[in-house]
Amino acid sequence: MLIQYKINETWKPMYMFMRSNSVSLWKIHENDFFFTNTTQISRLGPHLEVYSKDLCVSLLVSVCKNCEMIFFFRDGNVRKNLKRVRSTSLEEEWLEIKLKEENLQVEKMNLFVETKFVNESQDTRGFWAIDDVRICNENEVKVSFLHLMNMSIWNNSDDITCQVIEKPSWRPKKLVYDKIKDFPHVNYVNNATSITLSWAEEDPLHQIEYLIYYIANDVCTTEPHNVKRLKSNGFLTTKSNQITIDNLVPFTLYNITISTVLHEKNQLLFVHTLDSVELTPNEIPTNIEVRALEDRVNISWQVVGCQHRYGRIVYNVMVTNPSLNFTKKFSIQTDNSYEMTGLQPYTEYNLTIVAARNGKYLYNMVNANVISMKFRTLAGVAPPVENLELFSIDKNSASLRFDLPENPSGVASEIRVSRCNSLSFKKCKSLVTNIKKCPLWPKKYCVDVEYLLPNQSYTFKVSLKNYNTNRFGKEVTVDGYSDDRVPGAPQNITYQIVECTYSSCNLNVSWNHPYNQNATITMFNIILNSSEIREGIEDDKFIQEVYRMENKTYRPVYAYQIKYLPYSAKYKLYLQSANLAYKSDFTVIDVKTDDLGKHIDQSPKLVEKTDTTLFYQIPPLDSRLDYYTLTVFVQDFNESVPVDKELLKNEKIADNLCHNFGYSWISHSFKVATNKTSKIMIGNGKLHPLTKYCVTFIVTNNFKGAEHDVVYREKIRMSKSVVPSKKASTSGFDPLYMLLLLLLLVPIGFLIYRYLRKKKIIQKQDENNDNVYESLPFEECDSNFAINEHYDHLNHK
Repeated sequence: MLIQYKINETWKPMYMFMRSNSVSLWKIHENDFFFTNTTQISRLGPHLEVYSKDLCVSLLVSVCKNCEMIFFFRDGNVRKNLKRVRSTSLEEEWLEIKLKEENLQVEKMNLFVETKFVNESQDTRGFWAIDDVRICNENEVKVSFLHLMNMSIWNNSDDITCQVIEKPSWRPKKLVYDKIKDFPHVNYVNNATSITLSWAEEDPLHQIEYLIYYIANDVCTTEPHNVKRLKSNGFLTTKSNQITIDNLVPFTLYNITISTVLHEKNQLLFVHTLDSVELTPNEIPTNIEVRALEDRVNISWQVVGCQHRYGRIVYNVMVTNPSLNFTKKFSIQTDNSYEMTGLQPYTEYNLTIVAARNGKYLYNMVNANVISMKFRTLAGVAPPVENLELFSIDKNSASLRFDLPENPSGVASEIRVSRCNSLSFKKCKSLVTNIKKCPLWPKKYCVDVEYLLPNQSYTFKVSLKNYNTNRFGKEVTVDGYSDDRVPGAPQNITYQIVECTYSSCNLNVSWNHPYNQNATITMFNIILNSSEIREGIEDDKFIQEVYRMENKTYRPVYAYQIKYLPYSAKYKLYLQSANLAYKSDFTVIDVKTDDLGKHIDQSPKLVEKTDTTLFYQIPPLDSRLDYYTLTVFVQDFNESVPVDKELLKNEKIADNLCHNFGYSWISHSFKVATNKTSKIMIGNGKLHPLTKYCVTFIVTNNFKGAEHDVVYREKIRMSKSVVPSKKASTSGFDPLYMLLLLLLLVPIGFLIYRYLRKKKIIQKQDENNDNVYESLPFEECDSNFAINEHYDHLNHK
């Protein structure tokens, strides 16, 4: 370089003139580069194709003071910085940098450069420049062969050597070998992720450098390619006669080149890696499509793309139905589409797909992926209905009732009813409607046919059609005559006594719609007759009610209430269905209203209990009763003692025993005819402490000359006998002792006072020798008795 000139002024076009005094030869190089004076983010050239898994880009950069450049790329939405460059000197010199990134999984990428000021500089104009952008290679080895055409000069070229220009001290050592032979045979051992190469040893001193270059072949010949395979390449060196290439892609063909400085021809190998042991997620069948027909099913799934294949894939496809003992299987297949035949319509089946690398894995169910799902075949032609009945008909309409077939071969959705009569048999009129359950009988299905001609013989034809089918099944017929008929009688009549007041109760009557309806029903007749006639009783009467229905508003269960029935009354209930022309037979049941005792609390109440006695309070007489009789019956729980046979002769006692054993007796039996409350005592030496007893109270009420019993029962255990016990002494202080002491001091003081008083009187008597007296027993009595100091003196001579 003869001239070096640096321009410090603002960049602008310049002219360069060259002149020489004599003839000269000039070679001028013009170098263009990219630069900017503003902060921005720009793309660094076009798409960059990355053939290796590692990236290396070399370039020259120049930045101004307080300026920096950031090189980055985007991995999806993530920004990854590669290099940050700042000025290293005051002069804007060129600096060589390398942008590196390892394990890239992309084929193409965009590099970006960001220009900015450092530390929020206030500068508004800077300088950022880029030049000589190229792909750099790491671990390159270049081998040059010196071909001597004239062998006569061999002796003169024996000392040929080489050196690296930038490293003069790097001078290779001269090696002399015997005659060059062909490269030895190379053996290899491969698995899914590595290949081990070995060959006969050529240099015992291990000074020969073997250069191994490997590159994967993509299975896919067109896009999309497998990025892992495209980037699975590398360069290795070894001085041994064995080397292992790791981190390879399974199920991939590799081109392996082995070269040395001793062999003119490289050794080229083509080795396959083995299949991976387990399937990758992308190799498991996805988007499985099951197209089921009436008697077959087609199964298919998406073919595994070559970019996702890491080995062979075999399948077991099986369709089963345990309840039908049905199994059909395709074993060790490689296709992705199958057809299974011999299936039944509208039946659920289990589909199982097992995927693995080979048949051994499928058989042993190891390293295998199992996919299970269910499907149902399409519905077939619907079979005929079952138990078809014409359960009701009149002059203008008919009602049909039927069951669905047990094996419907689908879901029955529509029903077709054709009505044909003798006048126009060839022109039957049809009705197609949705299938509906009977409102009266939920387990049955019903259909109504309207617009019949009166007094005509009809043939009704019924057929079904399944959902998702296009034709009806076989027809079933039933005949009928359009005319008024006798309706069926009501069924399952029940009653309940409710809402009892002081003098009466209400009666709820319910019944079922007749199963054999036979004809249209417009009403129900309800008749209540007294079943016992009592003279002078005004409550015995005849009741008739009508339950009406409009427009065939039938119900499974009907309910009706009859009000104000007296207590303890017995009736015959007659129920009859009817229409405008006919009435059915009566259905009859017996009805009895509640006894008054069920609505009166007459239970005796325990008011006191000791270890041998029980005291009960007896309730007064209710004003609505004439009187009642109370019988008290007591039993213990001694299972070894039978009930007294004499007691069992009493029917009320025998019917209301607490249990069929134990010592038993009648404690009381008396009549209550007043509204006064009284008490009874149970005991009299028959109850024992700590013994369990069952006390039964039988209340026999007399209401309007009729008697009815109400029973109350109570199980009770007697208490323990009370035994007086001495109070234990204690040394602790208790405030109650002080109170007790005060209470004792009062009588003691009183006694001392009386003692002193008596002593004074005796002293007076001693002083009078002529008169001596003795006190009478009255002297120690209460003050109500006559006491006098001088009463009844005895004189002694």
